Amino acid sequence: MLFRSLENLVSSEPQEAVLRYIVPINPNGKAPSAALLDGGSTGSMMTHKYAAKLKLKGKPTTEVIEVTNEAPKPWKTMVYRLQWQLPDGEIKDMSFLGCDSISTNVPTGDISYAYELFKHAPKGSLDQPTQEIGVLIGQDYASLLPTGGQGRDCVG
Repeated sequence: MLFRSLENLVSSEPQEAVLRYIVPINPNGKAPSAALLDGGSTGSMMTHKYAAKLKLKGKPTTEVIEVTNEAPKPWKTMVYRLQWQLPDGEIKDMSFLGCDSISTNVPTGDISYAYELFKHAPKGSLDQPTQEIGVLIGQDYASLLPTGGQGRDCVG
């Protein structure tokens, strides 16, 4: 697992803050950004803008993409390859489909309820990063997605 986080924590009040799996990243110390960890996506993506910041050269490709409420269709894009040294020291060869945008990183609002639920979480550890989202990590790298019920970080 690359990051420890909380899954879609919703406060006790309707229409309150939701914590998405958005984490700060800085692959190989080259360019800070944010990553959306999306267990519902089958593939991983990187914005063309972020790939340029990392000085990655893409390879042209045509992929069949299916998005919500649309039929599958061919999509011309780039594949970006990155050797990423993870925080635990592992080096992972990764491929990302290029895209113009992943998601808007909107403010989470008041997350004090999350800190009440998880009293052991250090101050600031549940706060969402403010950087633009440059990467989406999907199920093709499931080992990097957050997990639960592993018997670690148990309280009480």
